[in-house]
Amino acid sequence: MRLRHPAQTFSCLALLATAAFAAPVQPGGRNPPSHADTREHTRRPDQKAPTRPRSFLDGFPGARLFRPLPEDYRPLDEQEQRSIEEFIRQHAPGLYRQLRKLQRENPERFKQRLDESAPRLRALRRVFQRDPVLGRAILRYAENRQKLARARQIWRQAAIAPDTLRRLRGAIRRLMADNLRIERDVLNDHLAQLQTHRKERVQHELDRLADPDTDLAAEPPEIRELAAELRAARNDEERAALRAQLTPLVEHSIDTEIKRIYRRVTRMREHAGEEVDRRVKRFIGRLDKSRSRDHRAPAGRSKVGRGKRQHRPGAGHPGGGRRPAHPRKRRRP
Repeated sequence: MRLRHPAQTFSCLALLATAAFAAPVQPGGRNPPSHADTREHTRRPDQKAPTRPRSFLDGFPGARLFRPLPEDYRPLDEQEQRSIEEFIRQHAPGLYRQLRKLQRENPERFKQRLDESAPRLRALRRVFQRDPVLGRAILRYAENRQKLARARQIWRQAAIAPDTLRRLRGAIRRLMADNLRIERDVLNDHLAQLQTHRKERVQHELDRLADPDTDLAAEPPEIRELAAELRAARNDEERAALRAQLTPLVEHSIDTEIKRIYRRVTRMREHAGEEVDRRVKRFIGRLDKSRSRDHRAPAGRSKVGRGKRQHRPGAGHPGGGRRPAHPRKRRRP
């Protein structure tokens, strides 16, 4: 998997497209933009943090770093809606069938979900234009997560044959192994891009830090202070001096990232089997715990207060009602 732009890999790895319609609708319509580098979408101190919708790309390398562009949040008109639907039909037939079903059953909800997903769908379309291989990897990863979600629903059923459980366990392992390979390939490619285009990446980071619209909250204190001084510089000479001070800090940050990714890729390659075992064990362990919790109480018996000893009137006392309290005996001096 080769990317055509050094800054492309981690800027587009967390695209939530195929699973956007499975995420819960947030109160108030469209989810707030996650692009922290725009002033118009900056959260006020008195505002609560928006609830992040559940993503089927959780765990994908660099997913947390994805930020749609500000223009991706423009309203979706009819012409672009048809264009996006055609894009989904070509590259995600399974999702397209789900969309058509949702549109028939609930047109209003279909429109709401499509509006919410539009920013990431636009970004995903750009990825396909630049690198179809990466786009297909993103879709395959999301589709695998959707299949795992369906396996979770089947596993939690009360009456399920042992043969079905055995086949389901094998399918879960294959899906986990496939997603691990995708993660490793993406990380390996990102590592190669960082090593090959290290100088370009440094300049890109310096330009990003100098941009007044960039949110510096997540940056280390030393970088944050120098970036603030760089933005307030009065002339080119001051800006050049501050960029020179920032450069080694940015280089150290990128070199640290390269080492971290290299260690992770090496571990994933050398211990792939053990990693798949760990993921499958954790996944099925949670399912078994949830399944036993759902089916522990007999039919017709409420689960409320389960685990607590219930008081029955008259229990343990022949006269009925609660057992009378006996006064404490005083010790004799």
